[in-house]
Amino acid sequence: MGKDRLPPLRTLLFFEAAGRLLSFSAAARELACTQSAVSHQIGWLEADLGTALFRRLHRGVALTPDGVRLYEATRDALDGIGDAVTRIRDRRRPGGLHLCRFCCKA
Repeated sequence: MGKDRLPPLRTLLFFEAAGRLLSFSAAARELACTQSAVSHQIGWLEADLGTALFRRLHRGVALTPDGVRLYEATRDALDGIGDAVTRIRDRRRPGGLHLCRFCCKA
């Protein structure tokens, strides 16, 4: 898969937080940035995809059908990356499993 098929990963991280929390303000607190920064990242992602991902409500936001589709894919992808990172880190900890490529005969 070429990376040109993907929007900037930063926008996907902001989108995942906003979609999970259904709030740009809450996503901003989690990401240690401003609500305006989250709004801009989401705006860039929506412009890149050519579709609205959120409906802006009086209090918070709601995902559109396209937003739900992208949120589920983004969440699953980030969960998979997190799982792989955990397995790699666990293997490298003292007392973790280490496999040897070569077998020796006694």
